[in-house]
Amino acid sequence: MLWRKKMLWRKKKNPDPPENWDSYFCNVNNVFASIFLNLALNGIAPDPKRPYLIWIFVEMLTPRPDGLSSREEFDTLVTLEEDLTAVVKMEYEAECVGRITTDGRREFYFYGPRPLTSDSPQLSTFTKFPEYRVDFSGSELDSEWRQYLNVLYPNEEQMQMITNHRLLERLEQNRDSLSQKRNVRHWSYFPSAAARSRFLEHVSALGYHVYNVSENPSEPHRYGLAIERSDSVSRNDIDETVLQVLRLTNAEDGSYDGWETEVCN
Repeated sequence: MLWRKKMLWRKKKNPDPPENWDSYFCNVNNVFASIFLNLALNGIAPDPKRPYLIWIFVEMLTPRPDGLSSREEFDTLVTLEEDLTAVVKMEYEAECVGRITTDGRREFYFYGPRPLTSDSPQLSTFTKFPEYRVDFSGSELDSEWRQYLNVLYPNEEQMQMITNHRLLERLEQNRDSLSQKRNVRHWSYFPSAAARSRFLEHVSALGYHVYNVSENPSEPHRYGLAIERSDSVSRNDIDETVLQVLRLTNAEDGSYDGWETEVCN
């Protein structure tokens, strides 16, 4: 059985800063985008030692029609990012917190102790990739880390989709093709028995059955309910299913605690 779980933090030994990288799709300025970021920094943001935001844009050579990176360019972009990140860290002691891929370019965002300057010898000699236009765009004081917290960091639903996809990866690691429908259980907690009852009424109309009822007086959301239904676990289907339950839970001021299912080989 594959159990629901909280977000795992993948950390290096004695990390500084901690690392937990993942990605999600969204719209940025009404344009389709992919955001890749270090989620673990949410636990330390804002970092007073790195109050300056630095941004660097790279125009891609062969983007996909939707503006994201293509397979043909993937390996080169990975190497470029590694080298660019190393140079900025060496010159400015700045850490990369994430990137946005959109509209045919990659936007890299760093936080460091001082702003970007035009006379940096390291940056001015960054010519390992002469075919790419690398725009050392600028920097500004962002002591509250607004770019990271308000732009890069996922909202509740986007974070839930990241969690969904990690659980799907675990299923695949157990040789599950994700092609079979199976019982999927969802766990939600509510501040009152009445809120739980209203939620149950809504989900019952959608074909869900009660799997478990619980109560924990020490918790603010003390009234628990687990529901289950036979569903597809393909990426698109599970996102649609889970977000529907999440929204119904939130509508009753509840707390959604994830889902679980069986491994099907």
